[in-house]
Amino acid sequence: MRICLRTRPQGYHYHGNRFQYVEEIIQAGLSIANTPPSQPVLLAWAADGFPILYGFGSDGLGSLTILHPSYQLKYGNRNGNGNTAPCGLCNGGYTNDYQYKECFGDLDECNVIERTITLNTTLDVETLNTFTLLQVHFYKLVAVS
Repeated sequence: MRICLRTRPQGYHYHGNRFQYVEEIIQAGLSIANTPPSQPVLLAWAADGFPILYGFGSDGLGSLTILHPSYQLKYGNRNGNGNTAPCGLCNGGYTNDYQYKECFGDLDECNVIERTITLNTTLDVETLNTFTLLQVHFYKLVAVS
């Protein structure tokens, strides 16, 4: 889930800060929280019907916990020219600044995890077995070479 902020004449565009979105729209203080909220934070529903949660998910034992991605920050510079694609140091500002490393974190390559979670929805209380997660601490990943 990204928020498009600007489109350049060349067609290249960049996306907004998901932490700012969470702070302003969902709940102030949530993007810096290390303590799980009392309920899962449902941001949206994906087109495939799975919920998109923010930062915290099931620990497999019935409680919420911070779940970590299996992505690592790449070491070095981006290959772009600055006009049609980004250039400069891989610093986490772009999705392509990261590379997937299987089993490095809790989530798979699509930031999905198969664990049961119960959500209060407009339909009722629903229990689901799979959900997508937007990470709270994605920016803390260690660079790899």
